[in-house]
Amino acid sequence: MNDGYLLNCYAPSTGGYFSSEQVDLLRIVRCETEMDIVDFVIKCEQINHRITTDRLREILSLGVDSAKRVIFEEYQNSLVKHDSDRVDSIMNSLINSGVTLEDANYIVNNLFGKDNYIEKIKEFIEDRYGDKAIDIFEKNHRFVSLERDQIKDKSIYDDMVLINDNLDKLDTMLIGSGKIYDVLNLFADGKMVSDFDFYHAYRDLDFAYENGKQVRFHSLLVKGCEKIFDGKSRVEIKDILTRYVEATINFINIYNETHYYMVNGQKVPVINAVDLFNEIVSFDKDENGEYYNIWKKKFGITMDDIQDIFKYALDQKDPRVSYLYNEPMLEIEQRRNKVFETLDEIDDRLPGLIDTLGTQMHLSFRTTDDSIRDCYKAFKELQDTKGKKVQITEFDMSLDKEDIKKVFNKDNNISIDDIYNYKRKRVESVSGIINLSGVRLSGITYWSLTDGIDHNIERIRSESREYDLPTACGGLFPTYLIKHNKDNSLDDSGMNF
Repeated sequence: MNDGYLLNCYAPSTGGYFSSEQVDLLRIVRCETEMDIVDFVIKCEQINHRITTDRLREILSLGVDSAKRVIFEEYQNSLVKHDSDRVDSIMNSLINSGVTLEDANYIVNNLFGKDNYIEKIKEFIEDRYGDKAIDIFEKNHRFVSLERDQIKDKSIYDDMVLINDNLDKLDTMLIGSGKIYDVLNLFADGKMVSDFDFYHAYRDLDFAYENGKQVRFHSLLVKGCEKIFDGKSRVEIKDILTRYVEATINFINIYNETHYYMVNGQKVPVINAVDLFNEIVSFDKDENGEYYNIWKKKFGITMDDIQDIFKYALDQKDPRVSYLYNEPMLEIEQRRNKVFETLDEIDDRLPGLIDTLGTQMHLSFRTTDDSIRDCYKAFKELQDTKGKKVQITEFDMSLDKEDIKKVFNKDNNISIDDIYNYKRKRVESVSGIINLSGVRLSGITYWSLTDGIDHNIERIRSESREYDLPTACGGLFPTYLIKHNKDNSLDDSGMNF
């Protein structure tokens, strides 16, 4: 296997993004013995309740290789499709948490979606299940119900094998299980059920540690919190965030105290970077044609509030750990200016907190060289004037929404080879621009590691159900190209972007 679509740029670390589901599936393909498989099933709360001892014996009788594929499929079957109705997802979660089918039906038909429905569901389960309710609440929090990144696709096993075979090309893993909606247990009671449960983060970090990788921990202030914060006041939201930040920073520091590598007689922590802020600035413009602070507009959380929330992170900062402010679409000048303005506001309130600006660089084939060149010119000035490090945090390059429909339209005869050849030229061009800019990168992380696990198609496929969209050709490793070269099913006609 070649090096895929790596940027030809120097950085002291090279990483890839791994969801908790990807880590679990990697653990399966890495099993070498029957005992490895048994150990995985026992420790994985996603599926250990679904496989009886007799069923596990039956699976193991197939031999290790076949048994791994059966366990892999069992994991896939525990999830519902990405575009399933939310009620289906909740039913799946409740049943896999130990709630009976009858009670799950009652909950979704009579309690879900009503005022204070979390409290009402909690009270119902406590009343029906007594002492077993605590176990149900924990299982429900730890169970992942809805698939993402094409995890249910039958060909994903081969993608995970390929990633495993190329894992040594990455010295860093971006672990995404520290986000507040993955950690905050909505059924917490402050007594028997903890507010913050780092189960998935522990599993993912331990996988990185077992494989000699350092970790960038992603991410503390993150959008998509509507389920947690809807109906709550600014004061309540600020309190939750403050307690979450304190719990997370304590978790990170304690993990690093007990998990480290010895390098030249020095302890090197597993977690060497943390995305404190992720996508504060809006993707769209307001009625005045300007980008805006999402947290202030949605929840009333001001920059002064953010100062209060993150002061603990500054006070407890480990000098060996970088803190990042991570944003996409910095190739757009107006949005980049708003991000730089937001960074200045953070620096004014909490000087020394953010040492690194993360640029995600989710590029389409249409992203122009000039926009990238202007972006890196601005990064160079940021480094020279303010001493900030710059890191590429989520790089991939893919077809955009319109091109993907064009490519996979059944009426078009477009060569897959030509698409990937063009992608290679664009990656080479981007690499050259970065090298000539003089920007010193502190790291590069790749987002979509294969075409099968492609975060770009994840967004598009929900919006374009009339199309059969297998990929956005966004993977670091071109598994769609490999598959179609084997199939030999497409011709060699060219295409223009």
